[in-house]
Amino acid sequence: MNLINNQYPAFPATPQGLLSDGGCGCHRAVREGQSLLASLNTSTTAATSSLAGTTAHARALDWQGNAAMLFRQRMGELLSRATALCDECRATERMARGAGA
Repeated sequence: MNLINNQYPAFPATPQGLLSDGGCGCHRAVREGQSLLASLNTSTTAATSSLAGTTAHARALDWQGNAAMLFRQRMGELLSRATALCDECRATERMARGAGA
């Protein structure tokens, strides 16, 4: 037996959690991460598409004045941020798919 200072086993336990499926759990973790990112990307894309429709509807409202302009401006800014987020989500998912599993 391999001992440290003749008292304690050098490797008393094997990390069974990672090896429970017969190999390294890293590949499973990568696949699960890829799947989660794909799901989140789909949800983000759907939400952004819905926001685009809502923003178009808001622009078409027969509503004038400062409040209307501010509302439309803020909706446009929100759509711009959501679109940027959507682009980042797609890029992140592409990178994750490139990681070997």
